[in-house]
Amino acid sequence: MKNIIKYIFLFHLLMFCAWAYPSTYTLRGLSVSDGLSDLLVNAIYKDSLGYVWLGTGNSLECFDGIHFKHYLIPGSDEKLKRVNAIAEMPGNELWMGNGSGLWRVSRAKNSLEPIARETIGYAVRSLLHDGKGILYIGTERGLFIYKEGSLNQIMIDPN
Repeated sequence: MKNIIKYIFLFHLLMFCAWAYPSTYTLRGLSVSDGLSDLLVNAIYKDSLGYVWLGTGNSLECFDGIHFKHYLIPGSDEKLKRVNAIAEMPGNELWMGNGSGLWRVSRAKNSLEPIARETIGYAVRSLLHDGKGILYIGTERGLFIYKEGSLNQIMIDPN
């Protein structure tokens, strides 16, 4: 009987501690009814201003906590539109890679601008900003480095 009372006491103490400790996280699901353009989300990035960027199957979405802003990806091939990677450069400059290449967000024009389409005309799978102004671009055809407006391909194996 003493063990049962001890376990009941510990259970209540544990419940009181859990109740007294405030939860600081809120989990919220987002769907098409909230304004998301597509339920397929391939990439998520939180920028330096606190906005959450979602790369979907047909657009890049900016979520401010209440509303979505859509950056539609031009083209007719739905498979190439799928966003693979999102990265931020200094000055809150957002970059996105998908099946058709490398894109930069133009907030002034409220659109996506293709970058170096003649050089990177194939799928961009990953993006990495090193914090020093260099963007590493992983593509189907190798590694590219973008620095101060210049794009260079790194050839590891010429074949």
